[in-house]
Amino acid sequence: MAAIGGLIFTGVATYYAAVVSRQQLDQVKEDREQESREQASRITLWADSYGKEGGELHIANRSPDAATGASVVVAGKRPPKPPSHELAAYVIQGLTLPPCSELALRATDMKTTRREGHQYSLADEWMFVDSLLFTDASGQHSLKR
Repeated sequence: MAAIGGLIFTGVATYYAAVVSRQQLDQVKEDREQESREQASRITLWADSYGKEGGELHIANRSPDAATGASVVVAGKRPPKPPSHELAAYVIQGLTLPPCSELALRATDMKTTRREGHQYSLADEWMFVDSLLFTDASGQHSLKR
């Protein structure tokens, strides 16, 4: 009879140990997801658009981890003068954002060729940020708009 009681006690103890282990595993997964969201929330971007005075695109990584493989889509709109109100997109790829850093890209360095064959700089346009895609420290892709 004592052996059966010991066996039942061992079974119950094993069951509760498995439940506790499962809860700990779930908590670790939740913590990792939270850390991933925290890094994404610490990366910001904005454009200072001053036309010919030299606007800048700023990307700040305020997290303690680097973000790699970053791609930024910046849009430029010609000032509202006839005949052109067209919108152009500029894609900047392959950026690495070191931890606790800010990257500033000058509008005068961002150029594109439009369909009519003329080359334009973002310094000639009103610049605004469309989106940023990057890979965080845990290997997850994040999109900021």
